[in-house]
Amino acid sequence: MTNNTIRAMSIALLGLSLGLWGSIIIPSMHIKKTATITETVWQEQPRPLTEIEQATMSADFITDFEKNLEKKDQSPTPTPFLTADVPASMADDLAPPTITISGGPVQGTTTAMPDVCFPLWVSDNMTPWQQLSSRGKLDEGQWSTWSTATSYCYQNLGNGTHTFTVQLRDLAGNVSPEVTRTFIVKR
Repeated sequence: MTNNTIRAMSIALLGLSLGLWGSIIIPSMHIKKTATITETVWQEQPRPLTEIEQATMSADFITDFEKNLEKKDQSPTPTPFLTADVPASMADDLAPPTITISGGPVQGTTTAMPDVCFPLWVSDNMTPWQQLSSRGKLDEGQWSTWSTATSYCYQNLGNGTHTFTVQLRDLAGNVSPEVTRTFIVKR
């Protein structure tokens, strides 16, 4: 490649980048004219935060959330947090989160696979889905600890009927009803 070819390509790229700059940045700027001076002034148009964004972006939110995480892991059964322990923005949240088992063996079916996974679809009216806590259990076993898991997997299941049970909890302490999936393993 010759120097003239490289120079021509550089000029073409510069022209292209200036063209893109003008189409993206210029519409966001306006010309301010006074009697003797013309200047370009940048004006931002911020949008207001939604109620949920305000609730989850407050300075105390992370601290409150971490305190509630410590408290919830100390109790073996879900209990609603006291109103004083809930971030002020969520104090009026009385609606439990919703949970759907979105995969795994279908209710009442038989599978030859001894390894199963249950992905979850979770949502809440105020708590972001990433901060919802779930717990699950298989058959009459112990509940798992509350965590942000959105899928539960079990391996080496024996032949017979099995029931997977799961619950969800939001940051206000509301706990969903138990959701179950019963299936049969037959190898």
